[in-house]
Amino acid sequence: MNPAYPELYRILTVDGLHLPHGLQAAWWRALRTSTDRDSHAVFNLFRLYDSSAGLSYDGWMSVLYRQLGPTRLIQSVERLAEDHLLSRAEASRIQEQILSMTTRDGSWKPVRT
Repeated sequence: MNPAYPELYRILTVDGLHLPHGLQAAWWRALRTSTDRDSHAVFNLFRLYDSSAGLSYDGWMSVLYRQLGPTRLIQSVERLAEDHLLSRAEASRIQEQILSMTTRDGSWKPVRT
């Protein structure tokens, strides 16, 4: 059974990063249980924007581009691995997917629709 993820997390992990279900679940579980301040903030951003009824797809993308940039997510994933909430292999796979969607200047690549 797949947990019900917030819409913003689903957009990032399914539509954007194309993470397998097991990796989506591992990352969500790690974010949910982390005591690291920045990882907890990332978790709460996903939860906050899940309750934003009526947000358009462009609105979701704006949140990702402005508040959940690649550098922030990579650093959060690294802390989750350091805290043993993600395995090194899981963290590396997530980080590699994030980097594959990142430009040379460190921002998200434009979404092709």
